[in-house]
Amino acid sequence: LAYARKGELAKSAKILKEIYEPVLKNETNINTLSAYYIKLARMLYQARAFDAAKYYYELIPDESNKFLTAQVEKLWISMQENNLADIQGDMHTLSQQVFADKFIPEIYLVSAMANLKLCQFKDVEKNFSDFIASNKTFLKDIEENINAKTPKVIDRDDFYVNYLMRSFQNLSTEM
Repeated sequence: LAYARKGELAKSAKILKEIYEPVLKNETNINTLSAYYIKLARMLYQARAFDAAKYYYELIPDESNKFLTAQVEKLWISMQENNLADIQGDMHTLSQQVFADKFIPEIYLVSAMANLKLCQFKDVEKNFSDFIASNKTFLKDIEENINAKTPKVIDRDDFYVNYLMRSFQNLSTEM
């Protein structure tokens, strides 16, 4: 945390790798591993270590609940590297009907940015229209939760939270 606060994200990621990877060797839950990989990829992305970040995003299997998030976040690496061919290919995949019920608004933003770079202005306009059409129901749910006295609980499948809870349980057992 101290390295991350100083902006030394590569050092922070290295420490995470040294501390958490030995713990994760015995982990069999794909979602737990994926949560770790995505956090590490994000730190490496922030440190501008794009190749290393891409490596960790690609370690996330398609069975994981973090897979779609990883694919979308990986698009930002292609955007940073100005790799429009990869963006267009990934966008084609991510815009398939199978993902229609998923809340992934970044797809439309990245696609609009790529189309803008390619001077495809009609496609940029279509990206915004698709964003509105695709996310109407999600925006309604978000607004309802914001205004609700008792908002819906978000399920947290987070390695760090789960690890902390296991530590508390072990400590309670010891006591």
